[in-house]
Amino acid sequence: MPYHQIKPDTQYGFIPCKLFVKDRSELLVFPHNIMFMSWANINGVDTSGTALYEPDISSYAKEEVVQSMYYYNKYCDDDYIDIKYFPSGGRYEGEKYVKHLSVAIAYGANWKSFFIHLTLNGLAKNESCEFSPI
Repeated sequence: MPYHQIKPDTQYGFIPCKLFVKDRSELLVFPHNIMFMSWANINGVDTSGTALYEPDISSYAKEEVVQSMYYYNKYCDDDYIDIKYFPSGGRYEGEKYVKHLSVAIAYGANWKSFFIHLTLNGLAKNESCEFSPI
């Protein structure tokens, strides 16, 4: 089994592009995808680990005060994010789950602040990801 040491001082936050789907303008308040990245040293090799979450458009829901949609990790459907958008104030909330357990909750008064808070912590323990040597 390889030895993994996550480097906590090397995480990056990502601000995604908006989701554009023809004839679905209501989806523009959601991201195209969501990426998390952390650096690790695996058996002495500096490596980046990335997890990419993609939208499940069929999960889109609109209620009286909130719109929501799920994003699933392309490496494991047991890892997902529940994004909520509140049109009245333009604010966002999101909760990240790894293996169906909540690992992070983020809030933001706008698009930029929300995604910085959501992605800045990088990968969570046991989160499925792809490793690439640097």
